[in-house]
Amino acid sequence: MPPRHMVEMVMDSERPIRNPILLIAADNPCEAVVRNAFSETGLLDHLQVISNCRSALIHLQGCHKNRPCLILLDLEMPQPWALRFIQCVKADSVLRMIPIVVLAGSDNDEDVAAWFGLGVAGYLVKSADPSIFREKIMGACGYWKLSRMPLA
Repeated sequence: MPPRHMVEMVMDSERPIRNPILLIAADNPCEAVVRNAFSETGLLDHLQVISNCRSALIHLQGCHKNRPCLILLDLEMPQPWALRFIQCVKADSVLRMIPIVVLAGSDNDEDVAAWFGLGVAGYLVKSADPSIFREKIMGACGYWKLSRMPLA
């Protein structure tokens, strides 16, 4: 029989996601794949989509209740905006608690290290094959459904 704290951990992991998941994507193919994956994992009702980093930052700064529990940031937008977005979120004492997973076209080790150096929680490489990218998103959804998050 597993130790009691392990049983409690499993029970905690079965909590439903209450807060939205924010996708910041300027690229429609990425958004479509993410929507499809969220639909298949039963999380589509939790997905909020904003098309640019500036609007997303304004949204987050004005969002005092029901803050996102996760941010998916598509890097297919001008890099300075994505970089500035992450810097602003990580500089805010409340928003910094929200994990950010970047969705990138580059598999370059230096790019991965640079984004993790900025404080992202994950880095998913988009595939040219939408079904492979969908599987990656579904895997990430599975992880975040199980992960315990601070109350927003």
